[in-house]
Amino acid sequence: MQDAPPPSARAFRKATLYIATLTLGVTLAACSDSPSAPQLSSTSTPSASALFTHPAGILARTTPLTGTPWGVDISINEVAYVTQLASNQVAVTNTTSQTINGEVAVGSTPTAVAFSPDGLTAYVTNQGDGTLGVIDVATGVQTATVPLPSGVSPFAVAAAPSGKTVFVSGNMTEVYVVNAKTLKIVDSIPVGSAPNAFALSPNEKFFYVSSFVGGTATQFNIATHHVVRTFATGGTPQGLSTNKAGTELYVVNEGGFVSLFTVATGALITTLPLTAGGFGTAVSPDDNHLYVSEPSAGIVQVVNLITRAIGKTITVGGEPRRIAFNPSGKIAVVTNAQDFLSFIK
Repeated sequence: MQDAPPPSARAFRKATLYIATLTLGVTLAACSDSPSAPQLSSTSTPSASALFTHPAGILARTTPLTGTPWGVDISINEVAYVTQLASNQVAVTNTTSQTINGEVAVGSTPTAVAFSPDGLTAYVTNQGDGTLGVIDVATGVQTATVPLPSGVSPFAVAAAPSGKTVFVSGNMTEVYVVNAKTLKIVDSIPVGSAPNAFALSPNEKFFYVSSFVGGTATQFNIATHHVVRTFATGGTPQGLSTNKAGTELYVVNEGGFVSLFTVATGALITTLPLTAGGFGTAVSPDDNHLYVSEPSAGIVQVVNLITRAIGKTITVGGEPRRIAFNPSGKIAVVTNAQDFLSFIK
């Protein structure tokens, strides 16, 4: 691990505490993407089961939520957690009620949130405190915190499929590996500058991380923590996702495009233009659609992964950020920094 951040990270290090605005309209709290909803096994295919689907792309409900909603994750139990940057809380909802059912007090500037595979624990990046918060879902209480190295503002978080390891990124150039039992940092993985979004491969062997200052996406092995490949995305990469076969990687870019890569070789398949700068992303559980949020335009665009073309555009208004699907894929939840949530059916 480096003793000091590179110049590009050091330049905005102080601003993290107050969510200062960067160029291209992204705030420094743009630091997590939330991991996507639970993945299918490596043997699953889009046609393997009728249980998995995708929304029709209709805005079903807009639910008010103050405190600058940002990160979101949905557990296997259909519980949805949403971070509130300005309120030091995580809001609790679900895809059935689509109302706010409670709030969990956490640390300063909570940014990203991720459930453990069993849905019993949630992890939140407290950016202002420089800690990883651990939430007991049953009681709705943050029961512990894990301090990150001095000067690190945590951005993204994701739990490994085994539930034994948690990965955390921040404003420097590392992904930190946390033992979920001891709550100690046991390793760090070098990546590009300011890594802020994760994606899990369906074969549960690899993680992918985008670095929005570094202009790259990095693939690393979950078990060994070794870097496998670096994808040159250019621009300002934000959210990223894989298809369920694990053969393709999709990286959304604030430069106004989404890049589709072949995982095996790192080759670029195609680049699709977006209406505006892309930020959050998630693949529907049936593997047919890639949802992309575009904050400056107040829209979510849907990429058809079969035809490799932009399909529907859903107007949600405000400043949409992170996206998560419920396990079946019937509902997508989109956070909005203008103080509301969008439920898309």
